[in-house]
Amino acid sequence: MIHFSLRILANGALLPSRRTPPLPDTASVLEQIDRLAASPLKEIAERLRKDLSDAEASTRSGHTAAADFILVYNRVKELLAGLPSSFGQRFFFDAALIQALSETWSSTAVKIPQMVIPRPAAVSATDGMALSEDERTGQRIFFMMIPGRDDLADIDLRTYPFMCHELVHVLLFKVNGVFTKAFESELDEYVRKLRLSSAADRGIARNRSKEAAARIEKLWRPTPNHKNWSHELAIDVIALWTTGPAYLDAYRNAIEVDTVQPYEVVQTHPPHAVRVQAMIHASKELGWPIQALEGKLAGWKKAFRTTNPYASAANQEVILAGVRAALSTCQTLRLPKCTPDRLKETKALIHRGETPSFGMDVIWSAWIKSASPHYDEWEADFIAGLLGLIR
Repeated sequence: MIHFSLRILANGALLPSRRTPPLPDTASVLEQIDRLAASPLKEIAERLRKDLSDAEASTRSGHTAAADFILVYNRVKELLAGLPSSFGQRFFFDAALIQALSETWSSTAVKIPQMVIPRPAAVSATDGMALSEDERTGQRIFFMMIPGRDDLADIDLRTYPFMCHELVHVLLFKVNGVFTKAFESELDEYVRKLRLSSAADRGIARNRSKEAAARIEKLWRPTPNHKNWSHELAIDVIALWTTGPAYLDAYRNAIEVDTVQPYEVVQTHPPHAVRVQAMIHASKELGWPIQALEGKLAGWKKAFRTTNPYASAANQEVILAGVRAALSTCQTLRLPKCTPDRLKETKALIHRGETPSFGMDVIWSAWIKSASPHYDEWEADFIAGLLGLIR
């Protein structure tokens, strides 16, 4: 059976106050907690109720300030709003797969947090909350948004390599320094050289050099929230390391849409053209085929025009630095690596008609069977067999 538990840390005691200001009414929040107590997240509900009650009692007795209770109250409300509202078979399926992947990736070098809760959503994403005085001291809970409804019919295992992408976010939230230390040393050196070269420029050329340096700093500099180009590029590469060609195909299929803008510059994600270049470089190192991605990149060059912001920020030297740092992170953390031999083992397992245990074999099995004309029927039977493994 899958269990989730949570610990919320309360603030330290403050000097008693003579008058307690009005406190928020907790009735509606406690009703939500009661409903949660009847779900697989019962342990979380019990912890939330206790911490909210303890915080309120402490404030009403004058031992802590009202502001401290309001902080706990608001965090509990935010957490409740982020939790899934239904717990069908798909919830248990996704939760079991996340748990299995987390256990597989965890090693003596790193332990992936177990508090990763799947939630239906429109697009893949990961969001984390630290319920404590600060993110450094508190236990963190992660919501993994998975496209579709809480319905087995909405599962498409061919897209589940992106579950690995989101799990890498969780991993880097825990051990962020491994990647940032490796990447920032190269980024700092590149920016330093760029600024030195701009010192010799004059007029418009000098302004453009300064703008380019500032743009690279803004877009590529790693940040704690991962909303930058370097983290997203690294997460693609790490997902490729663990998932192999299944990730390449899932990504390529995701960008086979008319609305894709391969050179669009935004803060939170690098352009698709940058991500594809990074995956091509990483695939060469890992020995995976690159022809499909190279063809996609060539097609974009013919169909789209790049912009000055893209040209100045999508620097090959910085892209390669990100790839090197990501691959180095995989080695440092001793993450399991997808290899041709591991794929052969999974293929043999499928050929024997056996149901694999939860973990990477589930994702690899779907990738191996993806070209089958009877894929949908196979997937439905495959998922049914896996559900039988959940206790």
